[in-house]
This record gives sequence, structure tokens and C-alpha cells, in this order.
Amino acid sequence: MNVDAIFGALGRFSVRFRWSVLLAWVVGAVAAAALLPSLSSVTQNDNTKFLPAGAPFEKAAKLATPFGTSNLIPVPLVASRQTGPLTAADTTALAALHRKLIADPAVVRVIDLGQSSAGQTSRVGQANEFVVLVHQLGGNPSAASTLIDDLRAKIRQTPRPAGLRVHLAGSIAVQVDQQKANGNQGGQIEKYSALLIILILVLIFRSLTLALVTLAPAFLSVVISGPLLMTRIREEARKLQLRDAVSRALGVTGTTVTSAGLVLAGSFLVLAIVSRGSGSSQIRDIGLALALGILMDTFLVRTLLVPSTVVLLGRWNWWPSTLTVDEPDIPAGEPGALTGQADHVR
Repeated sequence: MNVDAIFGALGRFSVRFRWSVLLAWVVGAVAAAALLPSLSSVTQNDNTKFLPAGAPFEKAAKLATPFGTSNLIPVPLVASRQTGPLTAADTTALAALHRKLIADPAVVRVIDLGQSSAGQTSRVGQANEFVVLVHQLGGNPSAASTLIDDLRAKIRQTPRPAGLRVHLAGSIAVQVDQQKANGNQGGQIEKYSALLIILILVLIFRSLTLALVTLAPAFLSVVISGPLLMTRIREEARKLQLRDAVSRALGVTGTTVTSAGLVLAGSFLVLAIVSRGSGSSQIRDIGLALALGILMDTFLVRTLLVPSTVVLLGRWNWWPSTLTVDEPDIPAGEPGALTGQADHVR
């Protein structure tokens, strides 16, 4: 059977049962959000998961298993006086802080590493260092910030003598401080990038609606094959009614879009297969998830959801511009010169 005919049949199916297709997507999205686990519950911020099983770090972690700290994250805490040695009141305040920290559910243990040597003069201060061992942060992007904020809140809540300074150190605290210093630049870049993409698509399609319809499936997938299908729909809609234009456009572009999707999905599947030998489960999971997402986009989003949405929008697909209809190749004045050309966007 001709492959183009298969995609043409899928296009006619999407056009005929457009409301059913859209309703199925809405129900499926709601059910997935309610029943499936969230992404943050299955992802991790621990980059060591990307290491193969034979990496020196993994070997060291196995040797440290008897100490019970191999799966914990250290957060250094330093208490110091800028001038003079630590006093008895300082020691009492640090003991109270120790008890407050250990009561936090995220904290497993607090280790006192001892005090530095006291200075011979009052101009040289003294410090006491602790290591706060906490559980792995998990996949929540704000987990590190929440942890550091909670620990710092406990430091502020603990009374301490004047002149005693207590601060968190280490990579996690540095990472959180850098994120706060940089502000939400990452979110701003994503927002402006999305606006730029929409602007480019509007210039290409001369329609805001088509630009949004093209961009919407990108939130569900990573394949950007929408412009090819949408451009073909617009070309066909100049000569055919919208329903026929959608079916024909899908039949013509289906092979190209599917081939591109299969190639890209195959690339990520190879990544998932190759990573099995290295012992890196994170890379395998990422490759498999991307491959499945691309296949869903290729065979479901582009063949069912997008055509159904275009037909339901009707003439609003071309807003704010209007669709220019090509004149038929029939001499003026002959019967049928404008037949079928009255309304192409119904």
C-alpha cells in the first residue's frame, strides 16, 4: 500500500473525528497529570549517577559504605570570630545550633571537625568548622535552595553572642548563592526565545494562530516538523477546502516527517542502548524518554492532534491575515470558474 495513501487516510480520520481526537488528548493529558509520577520524583540533581560503575568515585563510594555516609551530601558550616578566640558563650551557642540542625528531617548527622588554633594576639580570630550531612536532594529543581534556606533560617533563629559569625560553605551553598545572584536569567532567556520563535513563525505563515498551533506541540515533544506540515496546509488551502487541504497536506508530508522522526528517535535509542554497557542508568533513561517522546510526536501529535486542531479553528487559522485564494486555470466567463473557491477555510 502507498505510504502517502496511509497518511492521507490518517488525515481524513483526523478531519472526520476531530472533536473525538481533541477530547481524547484532553482526557489523556489530565489523566497523565493525575496518575503518572511527576518528573521531579524520578530525576536527580546528583551528577555522579552519570558515571559508569567502574569509575574511581564509585569504587570509593563502595569502600565508604560501612561509614554510612556514601549516599549523603556534606554541607560545611563555619563559625568564627574575626578577632580573639572563641569564648565559652560561643561554644554554648554552637552546641544549641548543633541540636537545632540535627532536628531537621533533611539532616542526618552533624560532625564537629574542631577548632582552629587560637591567635597569639587579639587581632587574630578563631574558627570552628562543622560538616552537616544531608540526604540526597532528589530531582526537585528548588531542593538545593530550600535546603540551604532552611539551614540558614535555623542559624538565624539560634541566639549567639555578638561577634560570632556563622555561615554555610561548600558547593551547594555556592550554587544557591550564584542562582540568586544571577536572578531568573534562565527563565527570561526561555521567555524571550519563545517570543522570538513565535515572531519568526508569524513572519513565515503571516498568521499568529498558525504560529501558536505549530509551537504548541513542541511543549509535548522535541521534533520541530510542524512548519513543514503547516506550510503545506496553507498552500493546499489556496486551492482546496480546508478539510481536503489538511488531508492532502498530511498525505504529502507524512513520509518526510515520519522519516525524520524515526531517524532522530533511532539516534536516541542508540544512546540508550550503548549506555547500558557503561552502567549509567541516567543516560539510558534520558535516551529512552527522548526516543519515546519523538515517536509520540511523529505518529500521534503531527498526524492526529495538529490536523484536528487546524480543522476546528477554521478561518481563524489565518488570523490576523487573510488567506489569498489562487484563481483556477479556467478562462473567465466559463461555468465553474469559481466553483469550490467560495469558502476554503470552513
